Amino acid sequence: MALRFSQSYQPGMWTGEMLRVRCEDDGVDHITLTISSIKEMNFKDANGPEWVLSFGPNEPEFRLRARQWQTAKALAAEFGDDGDKWAGQQVALKPRFVEWTDRDSGEKKSGTTIDLIPVPPAAGAVVEQPASLDDEIPF
Repeated sequence: MALRFSQSYQPGMWTGEMLRVRCEDDGVDHITLTISSIKEMNFKDANGPEWVLSFGPNEPEFRLRARQWQTAKALAAEFGDDGDKWAGQQVALKPRFVEWTDRDSGEKKSGTTIDLIPVPPAAGAVVEQPASLDDEIPF
């Protein structure tokens, strides 16, 4: 299978290298962001729709790939099974250097991946859910 940048890295999506540079520039080992919404998107390299976490208009989005089931499971364990209720919750994005051997060529490769970690709400904190358009519709 040929890897295509345009299939794996949609404009506006976090990449490991983007996160590594931002953390380096900010002098931190991770950043903490608040989920503003979640949507499903189809990608050419996926067998079905995958979730995309949004963090507001000035932040790239995060593609939660189907193969990242352990990350998704950790998010669900912390925030609940209903992804629609994750808005307002915080996650930490941490760059991590990885090395691997290409299956096709046998070539050694390296790069930066992203660990996405749920941040538990502070004890007694109330998570504000963003207003829905439905909230403005009088009955």
